[in-house]
Amino acid sequence: MKEEGLTKEELSLLLEIMPNNRGLLVDIVGERMSVVFLNEGDFKKLNDDKDLLHVVGMWTRPFVHYFANYLEYEHFPPEQEVNKEMQYRVIRWHGALWSIVSVPLIKKNLVEEAAEKAHLKLADGVPIFMGKESVLMCFAAVRPSENFQNIADFFPVRSDSTFTLEQSKSDDVVYEPGGSQDAKMLEEFEINQLWKKHGKDKIEE
Repeated sequence: MKEEGLTKEELSLLLEIMPNNRGLLVDIVGERMSVVFLNEGDFKKLNDDKDLLHVVGMWTRPFVHYFANYLEYEHFPPEQEVNKEMQYRVIRWHGALWSIVSVPLIKKNLVEEAAEKAHLKLADGVPIFMGKESVLMCFAAVRPSENFQNIADFFPVRSDSTFTLEQSKSDDVVYEPGGSQDAKMLEEFEINQLWKKHGKDKIEE
């Protein structure tokens, strides 16, 4: 199912009410957004595609959004043919929103550069969930294996070419007192600078 012409506010509302294990493929059409609803079958297709690299990021992690913006505007510019090679999805999994950026696997070096620019690194694994939502939330990035099969739930997109964004340095600003909020403010500033560099207006509050 496809919805065309959503505003930023309408997309935010849609994400708030989206049920667990469902997702959206998001594309920008002019000043509005087009979305395609995803299900488990769509995630299986992503896992079976050996030519794609997937990068998973927790929606609230600082610089995850900057990573996606930098990768797109520096290497897959909007309104250029190459932009079709980059796909952006959002999924709600265990109550949290996650982004999935997909590009051709042969362009992994561009993804690594974008991660470095965003103060992040590619963890060699996918998120797993351990515990009960009402009691404990524990996410870690590991490769799927039988060792965790009965005690953890693996992220729906979990191919061998799926990686997870993590902070790159233990002394990064995000680990300082109040650092997460400061990092989000810095991220917004850097996104705005990136947009201005590419001739876009300041991001609306």
